[in-house]
Amino acid sequence: MKKVTVYIDINSAMSICVMAGVVVYPVIVGKKFGVEVNYKNKIIKGDKVFTSKEIANACSKTYKYYAAKLKAEETNAQQSK
Repeated sequence: MKKVTVYIDINSAMSICVMAGVVVYPVIVGKKFGVEVNYKNKIIKGDKVFTSKEIANACSKTYKYYAAKLKAEETNAQQSK
């Protein structure tokens, strides 16, 4: 199976995630920030730390990643029927 890259804008990504119960948020790590994800009531902590200028982009990329993951799961579920 080929891996297909699909562009998802941040508004759509956030909508998909929030409706599925996925929430991405920044947390303070010393003087920098980290990203945490509440995915299916499981807290997932990111490994990387970001500056105040980088954190918004990191959260955006994380939302897009999980939105793509959710869409792929939905597509696979529909194909298996």
